Amino acid sequence: TQTLSQFKQWYQRRVRGIYDGMDLMPILTGETENIERPVFYYRGNEMFAVRVGRYKAHYWTWTHAHYHFCPGQYVKNVTTPDQTNCTAHPIVFNIERDPGEKYKIMRGSEYNAAMELIT
Repeated sequence: TQTLSQFKQWYQRRVRGIYDGMDLMPILTGETENIERPVFYYRGNEMFAVRVGRYKAHYWTWTHAHYHFCPGQYVKNVTTPDQTNCTAHPIVFNIERDPGEKYKIMRGSEYNAAMELIT
């Protein structure tokens, strides 16, 4: 059984290049608890959403022609069978408070603060 420090030593000797992704060693070793970075969501070549911290902004919405295939996952004006352009006013969710993305944040101070953080 290898300890975390043994793994870290092995890792530092073996990893010599830059790979697609990010170094998780600071999290594994306890040097940091979190690495903040944006996460981009794509469907094909189209960016549909961006998440930064606790907020996720949907610039396009769309599920599938049969969007009722997953009961309980319908969100009014968000999950639709048609691809909908929301780039003028993205649909924003607070993922910490609403991990199921069922209750969009209405435009106002929290919405503006989220969009300031994301853009």
